[in-house]
Amino acid sequence: MKTFFPDLVPDEITKEEFMNNITLKKYKECESRNGVAFSADFYYKKVKLGEIQDNGMGGELNIDTYIETVRPNGKLTYEIDNTIHKIFEKIDKSELERVSDLEKEDGTYFIYNEDLESLFYHIVDRHCMAKEERKIFRKGIILEAEENGWERKGAYRTIHWRQSIPTLLKYNAGKAMVERKLKELVTQGEKIINEEYLKSLGLVF
Repeated sequence: MKTFFPDLVPDEITKEEFMNNITLKKYKECESRNGVAFSADFYYKKVKLGEIQDNGMGGELNIDTYIETVRPNGKLTYEIDNTIHKIFEKIDKSELERVSDLEKEDGTYFIYNEDLESLFYHIVDRHCMAKEERKIFRKGIILEAEENGWERKGAYRTIHWRQSIPTLLKYNAGKAMVERKLKELVTQGEKIINEEYLKSLGLVF
């Protein structure tokens, strides 16, 4: 297979860097008989390298890296691009080692190495979680929840208005109102979960 984008292949890369450099676009999913089917285009450092597809039937993830090229005679053809595989090979193998849940007869556990398919499943999980998180963050100010004086891990409460935060920020009065509330909450020692998101919108508190 040919590597169409050799400049993207580093001398070495960590697993986390590899995953952070991949962006999914045109993500679609639907329910299937055995779970969820999905597909998406994937980009590495903003360069489209292919498409992933899971038919939701329990089979392997399809990593499609066909590149459209033009022959000298002007006809279109498709070739398999090896770029994403070459980048994956630069990850230190020790980072990909995982201990399975399967126990051997001697009481130890089997060791296996994550492959490219495994990392793409992690990337899809991150993408879906971030998408859902953005929906929640837009609704209002997200605070850590407390119950009887004790913090509940993963729980939150929301201070919201009739409009979403981005809609309120279209108006000076709306922005002032939200900033006033945020400063009040900070003074009270509240932990604001979507602090970074709110600051990225230009809110000062």
